[in-house]
Amino acid sequence: MMVHELAAILREEHHRPDGDFFHGVDLEAYADKLLQKAELLVHYRGSEVLGIVAFYCNDVETLCGYLSLMWVSPEARGSGFAHELLDAVIRIMESRRFRHLKLEVLAENHRAINFYRREGFEVTDANNGTLIMDLMLPRRQD
Repeated sequence: MMVHELAAILREEHHRPDGDFFHGVDLEAYADKLLQKAELLVHYRGSEVLGIVAFYCNDVETLCGYLSLMWVSPEARGSGFAHELLDAVIRIMESRRFRHLKLEVLAENHRAINFYRREGFEVTDANNGTLIMDLMLPRRQD
């Protein structure tokens, strides 16, 4: 995936009526940063991107990973696909013995907040209109 491809997806999502999850962010620079420094999982169906997840799993001192971006195409939303993407990230983090997975989400993004809560994340802090959420790893297998 190239910077312009990721930036185009982010721009398109940003301009959807319910997709404003970036405030004051240079999307091209953000896409470049993710592609250069984050780990990315990109799921395609043919040439169509169905989902992208970007995360950092590099803090070996605190064993805390960070989920930077979770995006599912509008056509795949509600299908359980977001759960599959997140589960893949969690399995990678658990295999590396990480103890936490954190993320930041806009406080008004209720759909995302509810999704992350169902996945076991808890709100641990609030900061300038965003919530910080944390998932303890490894997850319990019920």
